[in-house]
Amino acid sequence: MKSRKTRAYDNRARLAKAEERKRRIMLCTAELMRERDFAPFTLEEVAKRADTTVQTILRTFGSKDALFTSALSSHGTTEVDRITFDSLEDGDVDGALATIFGIYDQIGDSVIRSLGEEYRFSDLKEANEVGRNYHRDWVTKAFAAHLDPLPEGPRREMYFALLAATDIYVWQILRRDEGLSADAALAVVHRIVTAIIEGD
Repeated sequence: MKSRKTRAYDNRARLAKAEERKRRIMLCTAELMRERDFAPFTLEEVAKRADTTVQTILRTFGSKDALFTSALSSHGTTEVDRITFDSLEDGDVDGALATIFGIYDQIGDSVIRSLGEEYRFSDLKEANEVGRNYHRDWVTKAFAAHLDPLPEGPRREMYFALLAATDIYVWQILRRDEGLSADAALAVVHRIVTAIIEGD
């Protein structure tokens, strides 16, 4: 019969192994995000890369959406930064909008599902808050040329207007609810953002 000390050691070893497996799965998912520039991928691809099974992934994370959100918050944010922040040029509204809405076209459906489930799962809520903070930082950096010269009051007002205009729910309305093409949706958002910046 195992002693209490041996059982405690076995339990710690099992938990450590499970945590390492979870970390490896998230890392492999983040690698796929980077390599595909957020194009779709399958759980089978993640499982093969992480040397595990789809069943284990689902048992660990619950769903593909939950895995994606966890990987994004733990590892993938730097990959989003690589695509969106590193390519920003001062005052380039067209480039900024094309980049962020291009990413929405790749990951938007998963993110919207994740947002819809966040009040049921605390892990999703925490991961989604990472995404919200990312979007806040992106707006601040993408539109710095227009925001920074303004006094505090008008700057704050413009910031929140831009935050709302470029939110993923705007993408959902235009692309999914109304069925606009990517170019047509981008043109609408560009018109809104231009009006905000120019004060029309």
